[in-house]
Parts: sequence; structure tokens; C-alpha cells
Amino acid sequence: LENDVVGGKPTSLSDDAGAPVCSLCPKTMLVIVLSGNIAAGNSSTGPLLAGLLNACFVPKPLDEWRSSGRLKRFYDTKNAFEFQMYVLDTRSSALNAQLARWRHAHGGAEPAVVVMDRWLQDDEMFANVNLRLGNMTAGEHAQYRQKFASLQSYFEGRLDTKNIWIDTA
Repeated sequence: LENDVVGGKPTSLSDDAGAPVCSLCPKTMLVIVLSGNIAAGNSSTGPLLAGLLNACFVPKPLDEWRSSGRLKRFYDTKNAFEFQMYVLDTRSSALNAQLARWRHAHGGAEPAVVVMDRWLQDDEMFANVNLRLGNMTAGEHAQYRQKFASLQSYFEGRLDTKNIWIDTA
């Protein structure tokens, strides 16, 4: 396995062929994904729901996006390709990290449920919007879609994903 590391933190996990790997995911895991518009309350609702369900919560890796400078660079330059590719990497890294923390805190036990603040499909929506806005070229979008499809293919059958849309209207 290849583990890309930046500043001592894994940014993506892949096998020798470049396919993403979630080495910590069991065969099938129930995942509740909280989706919604920015500022809809996903980040606030997620830990509350996870607490009620005694579930593992996986927040969006916003601190990592900020500390890497990539979020600011996206807002400054509107280079959506660089940022969205990084988002895909950090989402899977965040899942691995939270599962490892859960297991450590629970004597090696798997969580019955995982609650996530957004997931790959939400990131795809942002990439598609950025393509339409001209913040990503068609070629860049094709590269993004290839990586997205690889992640989707890997997680298919491993994660039983249920989406909840938080509507503030």
C-alpha cells in the first residue's frame, strides 16, 4: 500500500495500482450522510445525531482544508480542480482516522453506525457546479470524475449509505 503523507498526516490511501483503499472499513458499514446547503447545520447536527445513536462521527476535514491553505487558495483563485481533488483525498483520510479513533476508544470494536458531515456525492455536486461556473475545465472535470469513480467503486458494497438532506427553507 502507498500512503501519501503531507506534514505527517495521510492525505490519501491507495494500493499499488492507485486504487483508493479504506483499510479500516469492515465489509459493510451503515453510514448516515448529512447533506444540505452550506450553513444548513450539518456540522452541528452530526455530533448530536452520532451521540444519540452511539455512532462514530466523521466531520468534514475543514481544519485540514484551512491549515493546508487550499481552502483560502480556492476562494482567492477559484481553482476548483486543485481544491476538489484535495477534498476527495481528505474525505477518505478523515473516515480512516475517525474509524481508527473509534476502535482505539472502544477496545477494537467496529461502530455499528457512522454519521458523516457530507460525503463523496456532495463533493461531486460542488465539482459539477464549479465546472458550470468555469472554475474547472472540462479536462480537469474528467480527471476529477475518474478519481471520484475510483473512490465510489471502492466504497460500493462496503458502505451502506443513507442520506439525510437538511433543509432550512
